[in-house]
Amino acid sequence: MKSKISLLLVLLFLTLFAMLILPSEYYTEDMVLQIPFISFLAKPKLYTNDYLQKYGATSTQLSFYYLLVAGLVKFLPLDLFNLLRILHGVYLFILFSVLYKFSHFIGLSHFAYILFIIFLISHLHVGGSGITLIESEFIPRGLGLIVLLYTAVLIFEKRFKTSFVLATLSFLIHGTTSIFGFLVGVVAFIINKYKKRMVWGVIVLIGGYGIGSLFLWLYVPRLDLDWLKILRLRNSYAFIDTWTFRSWINLLILLLPGAICLWLSKTPQRLKDLIQCSYIGGLIALSIQILFTSVKPIFPITILQLGRLWIIPVYISLVSLAYMIANLVKKNLTRIVVIITVGLLVICINKRSSVLAQTSHLSEWLEIQKWAQENTATNCVFLVPFFTKGFRVESQRAIVGEYKDGTLSFYSRDFASEWEKRRIDLSSWQQNNDAYIQKLHQKYLFHYIVDKKDNLRSFPIVFESKSYRVYSLIKC
Repeated sequence: MKSKISLLLVLLFLTLFAMLILPSEYYTEDMVLQIPFISFLAKPKLYTNDYLQKYGATSTQLSFYYLLVAGLVKFLPLDLFNLLRILHGVYLFILFSVLYKFSHFIGLSHFAYILFIIFLISHLHVGGSGITLIESEFIPRGLGLIVLLYTAVLIFEKRFKTSFVLATLSFLIHGTTSIFGFLVGVVAFIINKYKKRMVWGVIVLIGGYGIGSLFLWLYVPRLDLDWLKILRLRNSYAFIDTWTFRSWINLLILLLPGAICLWLSKTPQRLKDLIQCSYIGGLIALSIQILFTSVKPIFPITILQLGRLWIIPVYISLVSLAYMIANLVKKNLTRIVVIITVGLLVICINKRSSVLAQTSHLSEWLEIQKWAQENTATNCVFLVPFFTKGFRVESQRAIVGEYKDGTLSFYSRDFASEWEKRRIDLSSWQQNNDAYIQKLHQKYLFHYIVDKKDNLRSFPIVFESKSYRVYSLIKC
């Protein structure tokens, strides 16, 4: 009983620590697209004139996650911000609980487990994939990862029927994550089946990979070149040949502890097996990505964003790092000092300038959104600076477009083409005169403009903040 209470307290402490030091991305990154879609599902009268809805860009990536959150918004007396704060805490607690069971299976000590979780809380990117070690918000891929990890735990416990149900659920929540789980699972099955006849295992693995790749090469047509051009422009992280040298170094450093641990004689066999399976799965995914996103780009391989699947090998590698440190540090007092030191290092990593820059000038941007929500009709459309983020979130109003919208180009060729047209039209509208804005107005039928104060316009001013003015063109 005491051990369960101690574990619960550790999990709660780690969850609170993560919530306090992980940078919030509620008004940045993927949330600026997901929150409006959740709001639309909860209140269908919102964003009716937004081109994201007209082109079905968000509905094409519909998952159980969106329906769950929208349903909770409808029935709970909480606004979306506070609901997602709570859900993020629940997500972290469940993730850390599942990872505890995972680490217990491997044979990690409590000290090693705590170190591993603190490593995960550091806001570090996984190569050039565009994702971090742990999600700063409650989003589909984070939820899908939890289900996938628990599926692995159930397989370890030989509860195969339940694991199959959870694997299906993982696919419904976030398909890409579950695909990598399937890939690693196939590799693990082959390695386990041919453990005593490794040569045959290698032949089966290479043969299956070769036949599958040959089929895709011969029978799946090349991705439309115009669509590919847009994807490479906006979503370069999905194309391995666009990763920077720094991104590759980042990934190799994160994977290094696992590679070292693989060759240590004292490493538990279960951990070695996990390293082998995840690294081989990662290399297979990498080769598929090179072949079918760079050499011959095809659908749907391009939209799978296979570079993000390195998250699993990186997790295993950080487990290995925690295991090695735990073997070196034996005294309890020294272990406490190590935990505090690593925790302080993670705080410094998460408070570095590049991370804090994400939320700079946020209060003023929110002030304008609040004004729009309280003083304009729900069917109004705003022209905002193209390279700003998240005007839809608190304003609950449609916009002509922003750069972040292009992320959704993966899910629809028609939307990608429309976003590219808007990118060309909107990228530099602030540097143009009022006549150009009038042309944009005739094309996109917006009602208000949000522009920097430096760009004085002849349109009626309806609101201004420290750095921005809102102009009215026509009534909604």
